Amino acid sequence: MPKKPMSRTLKASIATGTAVLLLAGVGGTFARWFDEESVTSADINAGELSLTAPGEVTYSEASIGEIPAAEIAAFNMVPGDVVTLTATVTPTLVGNNLEATLTADVGTAGGTLAEWVTTDVTVGGAADATLTEADSDTPIDVAIEITLPLDTGGEPATGGDPATGNGTDAQNTVLDLEDLTLSLVQIDNP
Repeated sequence: MPKKPMSRTLKASIATGTAVLLLAGVGGTFARWFDEESVTSADINAGELSLTAPGEVTYSEASIGEIPAAEIAAFNMVPGDVVTLTATVTPTLVGNNLEATLTADVGTAGGTLAEWVTTDVTVGGAADATLTEADSDTPIDVAIEITLPLDTGGEPATGGDPATGNGTDAQNTVLDLEDLTLSLVQIDNP
């Protein structure tokens, strides 16, 4: 005997019943009391760490004194010379726990003399100075000492250590300070 097809009404009733059961199982439109409130209305703001580009840079060398900027390209370093660049920068440090150091990276300078020299930076007359929010927006004198070590030889300086030996590899090389970079770098707080 052939099966009798389901009527539309029966199919609609089954579908409606199934939908009601599903909604009841997942909470659907059946009311449950609830309320919500925001935890806080305050904002948390991020701080800032930045450095203004130095204005005028002055140069000096211990044995001859100040070297006018227009004449620095004519100065020829020899082993033992220390050329000091002096500039004033203004750091911006905004952050309750923000501490930073100022460094100079001679590796960013061009020319092959860069691999033979070492640099030391003093900030406001102090080596390894830590800057904080109290130093923000205050002009600070920075001195960058570029040294061509007496023992410059056949091996380039690595890791800030002077080269060794008595070679002549650094002769007739150039240190292009056009791209010498000062970096203000945040110190990791524990």
